[in-house]
Amino acid sequence: MAHTKTFHLALILFFLTKISQIYCDINCSRQVSRRVSHAIRKLLKDKKDISKHLLPECAFNQEHHIFNYEEKINIVYPTGERQCGFCGEIFQDEKTYDQHMGKSHPSLQSGEFYCAEKLCTIFGECGEPARVQACSSAAQDESLLDFCRKTIKSCFSEDNKDSKLIGIELNQKLCNKERILEVNRCIEKKVQQSNANVIEFLFHHFSKALLIVIMLSTFFISYKINLHVNKIK
Repeated sequence: MAHTKTFHLALILFFLTKISQIYCDINCSRQVSRRVSHAIRKLLKDKKDISKHLLPECAFNQEHHIFNYEEKINIVYPTGERQCGFCGEIFQDEKTYDQHMGKSHPSLQSGEFYCAEKLCTIFGECGEPARVQACSSAAQDESLLDFCRKTIKSCFSEDNKDSKLIGIELNQKLCNKERILEVNRCIEKKVQQSNANVIEFLFHHFSKALLIVIMLSTFFISYKINLHVNKIK
C-alpha cells in the first residue's frame, strides 16, 4: 500500500514537472532569448576582459540560460534553414524550428536555468508588446534602470578591485536612461509620433487655409468683374 502511494506521488510529481517545463518553455520566447544571447556574446567579445570576471550566478552567463544547450547543438545553414540538434529534422526558417522545439523538445528547466528574454530591455531586443511596455515604464519611473543596475551588480565581485571597476564601467555604459530609450526605439517612436502630429496639424489647417484662399480669390475675381462691367456701362 505504501509503495502504491509512493508510486502515485512520484507519478503526480513527474507530470507536474513536465507541465511546469512546458509552461516555462512557452512563456520564455526562444526567438527573443536567441537575440539577447547574441547581444551578450557580442558584448563579451567586444570587451574580452569582462568574461573572466563574471560571477557564476551572473545573468550574462549563458551556461545557465534555458535554451543554451539546444542552441549549441542545432545547425544553422547559410540558406537560413535550421537543423534540430536532437532529431536531425530540417526546417525552412526560425519560426517553424521554434515551433518544433516547443512541441517536440521542450527544454528541461529548474530554478538553475534563466530565461534570457528577461534581459531584453537592457539590449533592446524585446518583442513589440514588451518594448512598448518598456518605453512606457522608462518614461514614468526608473524601474528598468534599477533592473539593469541590479543585473550588472550581481555579475561582479565587490571584493575584487578590477571586477568592481568593470561593473561600474558597464553600469555606466548600459544602464543610462538615454541608452535604454534609444535601444528600445522609444525615442524613434516619439519622433515618428511627433512628425505624424505635425503632418496631421498641417493637413487640417492647410485645408482650411486653402478654402479661405479660394473664397477670397472668388470674391476678388467677382469684384473685378463687377468693376469691369460698370466701366462698360
